[in-house]
Amino acid sequence: MYRQGIDSEDVALDMTRVILAKIEDESSSKEECEFHITPEEYADKAARKVACNRVRKLFDDVRDRYLDVFSPTEEITSSDTQLAIVISQ
Repeated sequence: MYRQGIDSEDVALDMTRVILAKIEDESSSKEECEFHITPEEYADKAARKVACNRVRKLFDDVRDRYLDVFSPTEEITSSDTQLAIVISQ
């Protein structure tokens, strides 16, 4: 994230949140992966927001399950554009 020039509120914490979202997705029993962004989603601002919201929801699920660890208001603070870069990698 840092190498991509992402300057969210706290890039280290955001990276942790994104990793936790990825782990949440990979440990899910769902058939389809939610931690992804298609080239079409990446190119379109509205679709990019949808893809980023999928990833934010994954972190929200982790946060809500571990309220003894996370504040109820904790979230991924990177912009959609910044988060899309990370998701696409």
